[in-house]
Amino acid sequence: IYPYVHKEHHKWKVPTPYASIAFAPFDGWSQGLPYHVFVFLFPLQRYVYLLLFGFVQSWTISIHDQVYLTRGTALEPYVNGADHHIGHHLFFNYNYGQFFTFWDKLLGTYRAPADECDVASISAKKRK
Repeated sequence: IYPYVHKEHHKWKVPTPYASIAFAPFDGWSQGLPYHVFVFLFPLQRYVYLLLFGFVQSWTISIHDQVYLTRGTALEPYVNGADHHIGHHLFFNYNYGQFFTFWDKLLGTYRAPADECDVASISAKKRK
């Protein structure tokens, strides 16, 4: 299913803010579906829904724009930040979580951020 649904998003090995919204139509729809179904199961006040929607969009852009909010903090092993997401784009088989690393660790798809996931290192290697 990956080649038909999500591969387009992974054209960007080093993610960019544009990559955060670059999806095949079905991929974008299927990733947004849980957020819309959730409010039918657990009603939210509309402004809370919009606030959460804004948070999700901001988070998605930040992990694709190398905004390292958790690097070097106590949260780094638990929050799937930009370091983790770059690894996801480079290696495809790791760090699937949107926000947290719990499920990746439990299911064996966690990969700790390493030097090969550092954008500065990747850029320096390309220049050589």
